[in-house]
Amino acid sequence: MDGVYADMLQDEGIDVTAGDIARASTAVCDAFDGGAGQGEALGIVEETTGATGWQATRILQAGVLSRCSQYVDSTY
Repeated sequence: MDGVYADMLQDEGIDVTAGDIARASTAVCDAFDGGAGQGEALGIVEETTGATGWQATRILQAGVLSRCSQYVDSTY
């Protein structure tokens, strides 16, 4: 699924790879498990992908949160 999310975001003009989404998702999902909020999650996305501003927000919305939802469904 990371590749699908990456392709979609690349079509929107965002330079992100499937590996970027995988790394960001793992870190963000773990942070959410630890009680982090959206601001912290956005910082993680910025740090792991190099994206900033609207692009980082879009990566968080489109790729990372979708992965975290799948993680929650399979874990709990």
